Amino acid sequence: MKKKIMPILRKCAIYAVLFTLTLYTFPAWWCGRDADKWFDGDSELQEKLARSVKKYIENPLGRKHFSTGSKQFDGEWLFGTYMMAGMGFGQMILEHPEKRDEYLPAMEMCVRKILSKKVRAFDKERWGGDPIEAIGSKRRHCGYLGYFNLLLSFHRYVDPESEFAELNDRITEHLENGLRDSAIHLLESYPGEVYPVDNCAAIGSIGSIGLCRKAKGEKPPPFLAELIAYFGEHYIDAETNLLIQCVDPASGDAADHPRGSGTAFGLYMLSFADERMAGRLWNGVRTELASSLFRFGGIREYPRGIENQLGDIDSGPVVFGFGASATGFAISGARMFNDRNLHKKLCASLYLAGAPAENGDSLHFVTGGPIGNAIIFAMLTARPPRGPPVKKGYYSAPFSTTNEH
Repeated sequence: MKKKIMPILRKCAIYAVLFTLTLYTFPAWWCGRDADKWFDGDSELQEKLARSVKKYIENPLGRKHFSTGSKQFDGEWLFGTYMMAGMGFGQMILEHPEKRDEYLPAMEMCVRKILSKKVRAFDKERWGGDPIEAIGSKRRHCGYLGYFNLLLSFHRYVDPESEFAELNDRITEHLENGLRDSAIHLLESYPGEVYPVDNCAAIGSIGSIGLCRKAKGEKPPPFLAELIAYFGEHYIDAETNLLIQCVDPASGDAADHPRGSGTAFGLYMLSFADERMAGRLWNGVRTELASSLFRFGGIREYPRGIENQLGDIDSGPVVFGFGASATGFAISGARMFNDRNLHKKLCASLYLAGAPAENGDSLHFVTGGPIGNAIIFAMLTARPPRGPPVKKGYYSAPFSTTNEH
């Protein structure tokens, strides 16, 4: 009997090993097949996604095209679609200067869409006043203006003759004054709600203006360095190097845990102002939150030890502790800070969850819709503006990013 069982057990063991090896290698290999191309800035692949995003913004979009269950969040997602698409088009201009005549008008279309009263409405409804009309007043907040100004500053960087330069200057001064006058050096997004990640957009917009001034031989605003130092001391958790998600509007004390979604997105925007501070956040993401299973990468929404937390509108779905938003946003950090290994694993997860589909000369992620495709477009093409565009080798890593995951 033993002689008959042993061959069967050996076969079962062999099949189990083969199954495990296949599960460990093939799915991630297949889903990560384009990761190196994304990392290296493959123009054909990037342009396929750019064409799909361009189609989204050319077609009439409204709140009805989003289904968050909240009129406010539907308005935010409409605004976010144009904002993130515009950032992606700007990054395409830097990486592929020969395509400037194609992508600069697309970037400007996003700016004009954001300026429309339809897109501004979500902010006006919460504040009881139009954000553009509030420029120069004491009503300073960054839910709409912070993000919009980042796009305006970036547009001005890729086009020094930007027709929106005057508006950009006015919003920048408005945000600078608000951040300086605030007792906690942060601005509200909505009444009584203060999120450091939204302030990363405002700070990034001021820093990007600094890059424009530096290119002209001018010095960046002195307040910027002081603001970034204060931000790093008070709103980045010293133990984990992760961004506090929400703070008390009066005291500035943490009102929520450090979170993956806010940190991964915040470092992208903060990179336009201070690469080292963005690098500190990236180290936090990699060290505290990054992990993988069967070579699929994921970013936890909460640091280890904080369990049983549900997802929200910021995190997206949280599955086994891993956040959809955090994982998607972290793709930008992996590319900016030269972590090909983690980038490949994150791209594998993106392809698994996003279901990429090619249609002729375009590519889109089926499960993403307008906002998802715009965000992924910006994250996959992310490259902070530090010097002239170079096809390969322009990445820099102010902190070590060589750990395996």
